[in-house]
Amino acid sequence: MPGYFASGTFAQLQEALNAAVGWLEACGANVQHSRVGRYVASIRDLVNAVSAQNFSPLEGRNPEMATTLYEAHEIVSIHRALGGGEFDAAIADRIRRISDGPISYTAEKATSSSNAARNFAFELLVAERLVSGGSKPLFPHYADVGALASNMQLAIQCKRVWSSDEQAIGRNFRNAEKDLKPAKKVGARGIVALDISRALNPDFTIPRLADQAAIRDALVGVLEDFIDDNAQMLRDAKAKTIGLLTRVSMMVEQVEPRSSYMYCQQYALTPVPSVSASERQALDEFGVVLQAAASGDRDRFTLMSNPAPSASMSDPET
Repeated sequence: MPGYFASGTFAQLQEALNAAVGWLEACGANVQHSRVGRYVASIRDLVNAVSAQNFSPLEGRNPEMATTLYEAHEIVSIHRALGGGEFDAAIADRIRRISDGPISYTAEKATSSSNAARNFAFELLVAERLVSGGSKPLFPHYADVGALASNMQLAIQCKRVWSSDEQAIGRNFRNAEKDLKPAKKVGARGIVALDISRALNPDFTIPRLADQAAIRDALVGVLEDFIDDNAQMLRDAKAKTIGLLTRVSMMVEQVEPRSSYMYCQQYALTPVPSVSASERQALDEFGVVLQAAASGDRDRFTLMSNPAPSASMSDPET
């Protein structure tokens, strides 16, 4: 299914982030003294630089700005889908926690709780796909996210993968399956969701690719390789684990038609080999929802920060 590549102005992103921050604060998040507060300040600097046509205050701040643009899009996505109030009670703790943690995921530590904020954010981003695809996420006690498809309960357990080592990936998958045992006991079918963004790009580098077609091909290729490399893991899946949802997201510098930072994400839904016909039908229905979410992203998500802070920003419009 296609990913999305957002476009627009720094000012549009600032407006959307401010709206998201208002929601986070209303839900009890301490934004002002958190990483999100830092993103707000950085976006403000970008908007001021464009308005004044004076980019000297941004010199040497490219890594900070790239992180800001990436994280701002993640937070805005969550708010746009889940911020209407319907889900606040069910996700209250996660909403409050996503402002925590270090500014960049490169500063997270696996041995501490510093990765908790982005772990919770991934769960909410999976729920965002359901809303954006015209479905309704559920938040049962037995899984990170739930859904109904073809009259079947789906329980989605989310893990962010830190290493590309196959043994480490397998441990994440098996741990998710253990977490899904309560869901399976009440008749749900399990889907393991793995975000491989950090494992793929541990140093938060910004790849340079020619255009959107090249970006899409690269991300699709990454997911296909990941699934091929871990085919045995899927063959060894436990009973009632029916699929793998894989996600990759990153900032990319698009070279043509001009140097621009693009926020990109791509999902893949892969059935395990042993699924039954009814389970496959439910997965197909879930896949239609994900496809609808991706197809509508360009219309919904007209934000982005173009051009790259390292390039001339005399024309911030795409």
